[in-house]
Amino acid sequence: EQFPDSKLLPKAKQRLRDVQEVLAEREYRIGRFYYMRESYPAAIARLKTLADTYPLFSKSEDSLMMLGDIYEKQYIANKNFTKMRADIRERMMSDWSRRAEETYDRLVMRYPGSPQAEEARKRLRALGRTVPQPTPEQVAAYKAEESSRSHLGMKGKAWKTISKSPDVTIAAKTGEPTMIDPPQTSAPAIYKEIERAAKGEDPSKPDEAKKESTSGRGEKGNVEVGLQPVSNKDSSGVSEAPPTSTPKAAPDQVNQASEDSSPTDAKPASSSKDDSKDSKNESSSKKKEKHGLRKLIPF
Repeated sequence: EQFPDSKLLPKAKQRLRDVQEVLAEREYRIGRFYYMRESYPAAIARLKTLADTYPLFSKSEDSLMMLGDIYEKQYIANKNFTKMRADIRERMMSDWSRRAEETYDRLVMRYPGSPQAEEARKRLRALGRTVPQPTPEQVAAYKAEESSRSHLGMKGKAWKTISKSPDVTIAAKTGEPTMIDPPQTSAPAIYKEIERAAKGEDPSKPDEAKKESTSGRGEKGNVEVGLQPVSNKDSSGVSEAPPTSTPKAAPDQVNQASEDSSPTDAKPASSSKDDSKDSKNESSSKKKEKHGLRKLIPF
């Protein structure tokens, strides 16, 4: 964007397509993992983020197909759950059906020549929806995008087994890569949305529980509970400052060492020094070694 006339612009765009192909492959594998294990909120978060962020990904058709299938399964599950209140069930069925329709429509319009698009058309007819028709420009753009992809041959597959770099040969060579990531979809937000819908609340409106938690707060948002300033009021209603008391003076420091010490206390110290000297002399005499014939005398 800073250098639109640069000669390196086509090369930079291709590098960006290659990098996004690798990043999208990771999101696809994680989303497919959750899809196969029927952890649908987590799968929705991954697959929807993938479809919104990396439209040039080589497996975008599969991700949209799995996403639409999840919405359709949720629609059928709510339809068969008769224990739910009728109005809540109808609202949730309508929401899941709408999401499935939007996903299949997007698949048909963005990837019109893919096998997944044909399957999406069949599912739209089964849901009683109108099948959209892509424009010739959209069909031509999809064909150019798919024809630009290359595939590994025998030598390339053999080299891939020992190569440490990711395979980007299948990345698209045409199309504009995503420059600014759209808002990401999170699994906790989907969980909360489903819970609120099951309680009969409108997920599009703000959560009422948050409003109740913020009720009882002051104008500045602080809770009006806690310590309040204390003031004394006289009969006239005028508040007086609380009485203050001057702190007591600290007691004088007493030097116990100087008071307790006396000349008599120093004498034992000197005597102890003399005793230590005598003991040192005795020990030194004992340590003297005998030489010559004196070694034979036992005393």
